[in-house]
Amino acid sequence: NEAYQQIAYADVVVLNRLDLVVGTDRAIRAKDRIREINKYAKIVGAEHGQVRVEELANIRAYDMAYFADAGIDKAGDVSKELEAVYSGSRGRDEDQCHGANRRDDRVNAFALAREGEVIQRKLEDWMGLLGRLPPEHGTIYRIKAVFAVRGHPFKRVFHAIKDIDDEYEAGEWAEWEKRICKFVFVGKSMDQAFLRRGFDDMFKELQI
Repeated sequence: NEAYQQIAYADVVVLNRLDLVVGTDRAIRAKDRIREINKYAKIVGAEHGQVRVEELANIRAYDMAYFADAGIDKAGDVSKELEAVYSGSRGRDEDQCHGANRRDDRVNAFALAREGEVIQRKLEDWMGLLGRLPPEHGTIYRIKAVFAVRGHPFKRVFHAIKDIDDEYEAGEWAEWEKRICKFVFVGKSMDQAFLRRGFDDMFKELQI
């Protein structure tokens, strides 16, 4: 479904025509459904197609160096316009959202995080596996990752959308800084247990 994929790939989702749903719970339901698909995207409310420029400026969605210090595993923000709708909406539920019967709960997002350093060879093997993930383990639409590699002083940053990916070395890890590896996945029918096992295995010593 094209709509699900657009939300899965998005860093910002504009929820338009709030002027039509003020006083009802429909905007809340729409926001909650977007969160279920991609909880890491920022949600911006708009009336009559008008969006404040500052809500869309300086997103730095593809700034690899920014990933290294950003909370990529934190839920996205909600704009002031949408918060205002929430404050007057609870308690009224006039009708159901159109297309609710076409809902697809298989599309969602989740994050993995762990303190420590991964082993380079195991990282390469796992990233290769993610690029050719067997169908029984789901479909990955997007990955954002920051990781510490054993023996390397720099933060490694990774970003992929389907089969297009980019990897970058950001700044050095500070002596006081906890070396925490984070992966964010957005996809469909993802086998979270399988992905977590692969993630955890990267921290284990190689067997000779």
